[in-house]
Amino acid sequence: MLSGSAYSADWDIKPSITLREIYSDNIALEDDQESDDWVTDISPRILITADGNRLDLQFDYSLQNLVYANESDRNNSNHRLNTSLK
Repeated sequence: MLSGSAYSADWDIKPSITLREIYSDNIALEDDQESDDWVTDISPRILITADGNRLDLQFDYSLQNLVYANESDRNNSNHRLNTSLK
């Protein structure tokens, strides 16, 4: 029979969001055809940690959304995941 206290862990869940506005006078990084643009970076994130006798877990996920003001064909989303389990 398994004891509940032997497998228990302290769980912590932290949601957050980051909002940034970025300006570049050469958004395409080209020497011969420079164009400027504003980029909005919206990144929701969740960090889940568990600390216990038999479990040490960290799960960190964020979704970076880049929204271009003038060149919407450059809009994209980037997934970021870092995990550790001991």
